[in-house]
Amino acid sequence: MNDVDVEVVLDSEERLERLGEITQGVPINYHVVGPAVTNIASKATYAYNIARYLKDKDFDILHSCDVLPYFYLKHRDRKPVVHQPFSSELFQIGGGDIRRFFYFVLRSCGQKADALAVVGEWQMEQMLRDYRVNRDKAFVLPVGIDIDFIRSKAKSKGEVRAEHGIGEHAFVVLSVNILEKCKDID
Repeated sequence: MNDVDVEVVLDSEERLERLGEITQGVPINYHVVGPAVTNIASKATYAYNIARYLKDKDFDILHSCDVLPYFYLKHRDRKPVVHQPFSSELFQIGGGDIRRFFYFVLRSCGQKADALAVVGEWQMEQMLRDYRVNRDKAFVLPVGIDIDFIRSKAKSKGEVRAEHGIGEHAFVVLSVNILEKCKDID
């Protein structure tokens, strides 16, 4: 990344610690644009403020996720946007009106973006169907993992079992997921 400048736009100063964990100490430029996202209204305001911040900013490409590029994508003289919806789970949240609203906004982002990045083929098919975009516009961008970093931070299986009082031969299933009905966690 020596010849690439990256700037991360955050909603609050509190996110800086998490940014340091994610970037594993690689220096990243950042800019805070509020308000802190705590609900749907603050998320919409944050997305609007991001668009205002980026409007006159000099950069080559915007990589954005969720509903955050919605207002920026409305600018006539905008820079190219790669939209990455990590899942369609936002379609499932809240009541019917909220689901329809998020579906509309996410689909609009996917349709107006210059490219659609997805994490795998299953999501590719789902997003192409839901967003109604051409396959040539979409590409797979797997979630990156630094295995050595994970190993340096992770406890051993024995340590975790001891910490939680789980027997050595107990069968353990771990699901790292959003607890939504569509996930069939039960």
